[in-house]
Amino acid sequence: MCCFSRPVKDVSATKILARWTSAEGGVLRQCVVYQMNYLAAEDLAMVLPLPVAPGSGEKAVMFIDLEKHADIFDKLHRCFPEPQNYGRSLPNSIPPPAAVEPKLEVVQVGA
Repeated sequence: MCCFSRPVKDVSATKILARWTSAEGGVLRQCVVYQMNYLAAEDLAMVLPLPVAPGSGEKAVMFIDLEKHADIFDKLHRCFPEPQNYGRSLPNSIPPPAAVEPKLEVVQVGA
């Protein structure tokens, strides 16, 4: 989850891709692509906490400008098409869902 340095009026359409990838020399790295829409009255900074190895310093993170690839999530979505129903129906022998567990009690503590 990200944080903002100033007030925001709206944040929507958040999309996140995170995956492991190998870099030069077979080093395992994590790749994170983050996209969102936001509305704010003034310039601000978005802060996205990222875990890094202790003592690795600022060079542990590398930023890549994907401005020329603003449609990256549209392209990724095409890699995973929606399953199609080819006229097959589910069998009638599917058992009914298990009994619904009772909901947890909400307890007010302090203010």
